[in-house]
Formats: sequence, structure tokens, C-alpha cells
Amino acid sequence: MQYKLHKLHNLHKTLCKIEETFLLIAAHEDELKSYGLRRISKWLNLADYLPSFESFPIELDSCLKIILLVDMNKHNSLNKKLHTTGVTDLINRFLVKLKIAETQRPNFNINGFFLPIVNMLFRRKSSSDLFASDTTSVEVLLSVISEIKTVLMVISDDIKTEEEIDIEYFKPTNIDIEQVNNFVKEAEVMIKTSNKIPEETKKMLQVYLNTVITEIAKQKPGWRKIIGGIVIVSTILSGIAATPQAVDSLDKAVSVILGSEKTIQDNKVLNLTNTADLHLELKPSTTQPSKLETLKKDRT
Repeated sequence: MQYKLHKLHNLHKTLCKIEETFLLIAAHEDELKSYGLRRISKWLNLADYLPSFESFPIELDSCLKIILLVDMNKHNSLNKKLHTTGVTDLINRFLVKLKIAETQRPNFNINGFFLPIVNMLFRRKSSSDLFASDTTSVEVLLSVISEIKTVLMVISDDIKTEEEIDIEYFKPTNIDIEQVNNFVKEAEVMIKTSNKIPEETKKMLQVYLNTVITEIAKQKPGWRKIIGGIVIVSTILSGIAATPQAVDSLDKAVSVILGSEKTIQDNKVLNLTNTADLHLELKPSTTQPSKLETLKKDRT
């Protein structure tokens, strides 16, 4: 959850910087048309704002994937708006113009009274095309930025609410935490000593096992996170047909957790297939499915 919220928060901050830049452009339209974009440095330190324009495409792509997982309708609506308005392309082109403007020599000053006259005589294309009355106007851009920011806030709230509901709904009781920990540790030892698991895979598995073990040690463990991590490790092991004993130990760990909570309907509340926070693409199993894999299939 924290990973998703962090990504959404970062994009929101980036959009605030971009929005501030274009608000200034709209407010100083005449002056910028006369002097060029380099004039913007009069109000902004470009070094503080250029990184936001540079990181925007990557951050947006990452957040769109998160939004898709949470609300497909919002994702599709926002994606359509981005494509029809060409906002991403406009921001990329504007980044290039800002970089060019940084290298240009400063212009001479003109009295504000004469600006409209100068604008009519000497139109600067690099600035004036940003004020064109088409789908890529500054007004449209600011409108889309505002819409993206709203969606980010709504999705963030949805993620927080979902997590709170999950925590409230899935609170297994009377769990022998030490037994769960022992089963996980058994699997960890088997993985470390196995000759069938590539070293790179071992390192990756250890990362998720560390997360599970750390969560188990907390005063209020996140059981969904624990089971999700165990399912990932088990799925990878089954996919490479290595250490079935370790898979069995992990199965037992999950059985201890689920066995004490009989009110969960077919285990469907666990949302075990949502592993976006764990940064891993699961490999399909090539062996007989374990209890954990059956549990995972129940979610689909």
C-alpha cells in the first residue's frame, strides 16, 4: 500500500510544479510573447522546475497502472482524456522549449505600455503557440492537470479505505505466531541450502521472506501482507520445481493462519493476487498446484 501511495503522492507533487509553471505562463502571456520563454526565469528558478517536467511521463505511466488496479473506469476515462488532448506530448515539447530558453541570451526590456504593440509586430512562435485556442491550449492543459490531481486524491483515499476495511475484516485470532514463524524459517533454511535454486532467485526470495518475517514480528502483524508474501515465494518455488519441502512448510504456515479464522468466505477476502506493492511478476507453476496456489486461484 505504501508503495502505491508514495507513487501517487510523487506525481501529485510533480503536477503541482507543472501547474504552477503554466499558471505563470497564462498570467504573463503578453510579456512572454514579447520576450520569449526565457522571461519565465524572472519568476521561477528553472532548475527547481525542470526535473518535474522530465520525470512526468515516467511517473504518470507508473500511476496509471496503479489507477487501473484500483478503478478501471477512472483509468479509462483519464487515459482517454490524455490521448484526446495530447497533454503529455505538450508537456514534453514544453520541456524542450524551456531547455532551449535557458541557453538563450536575455532580451532587452520593453515598457509594459508598448507590449501589445510589440506583440502584434513580433510574434514569438515558441511562446504564442502555447496560447492557441485549440486542444493544446494552456487552459485545457491546466484543466487536465487539475483532473489528474483529483483522480490521484480519490484513488489514494480508495487505497487507504480498502486497506482499513481489509484490516478490520481479516483479523484472524488465536494464531500461534511462533509456529507460523518457525514454518517460514524452515522454508528459508531449505531455500538457502538448495542447489536447485539459482543464486539470483535466492536473493529475490530472501527479500520477500525478510518482509514476511519482519511483519510477523510486529505487535500487530499485517496478515494479508504475510500471506501475500508467502504465496509469492511458494509460487516461484513451484514454478522452478525446487524444494517441495519448502513449499510444504509455507503451506503449513498459511494453514495455521487461516485455520483460526473460519468466517472468511472461501478465502476470497485475501486479495492475494494483488502483488503490486511487492514489485514482482509471478511465474506460472509447472508442477502440481499446492494449497497456496489453489487459494490464489479462488480469487480469480
